[in-house]
Amino acid sequence: GTLSRGYRQRVGLADALLAEPRVLILDEPTVGLDPEQVRQFRQLLREVGRDRTVVLSTHILTEVELVCSHVVIIHKGRIVARDTASNLRRRYGAAERTVAEIAGPLADIRRALEAIPGVARALASGGGDVYHRFTVDAAGGEDLREAVFRAVRDGGWALRELGRETVSLEDAFVEIVGGRRG
Repeated sequence: GTLSRGYRQRVGLADALLAEPRVLILDEPTVGLDPEQVRQFRQLLREVGRDRTVVLSTHILTEVELVCSHVVIIHKGRIVARDTASNLRRRYGAAERTVAEIAGPLADIRRALEAIPGVARALASGGGDVYHRFTVDAAGGEDLREAVFRAVRDGGWALRELGRETVSLEDAFVEIVGGRRG
């Protein structure tokens, strides 16, 4: 009763492992752990998962990506997706996407980006100043940075940022439970 939450988590896991169960079910196991304890815990889960089944229930999707070999997403009591994290990221969005911050008329920029061959969608987000942040997904996952640069140049707009980002499991989760795909 006098242990911190992190220590209680560790003692509970140790107690569960003593029985050498074939299946270990953990609910939000890293809550209350400091960053170093989280790293040690991840390593332990990978080791334990080599010879037994570990079911990890969590909302921390970076944990899932770092520890789990398979992912099951449950939404409103139903299984809505089941696969590896990398396959889910690919299926519900490009594995990588192009990001750009562009100053100019929002509607004109969106039309120009959507007119680029191979663009599946161009979403604007943020804002607040004269620059708009766009996320551009390619239908085949190809690198669109050069094409985006040309569209911005041809439109006479200002470009503050142009790069690539990896789609996260969290992005895929939002797509899946948001009902926009799948």
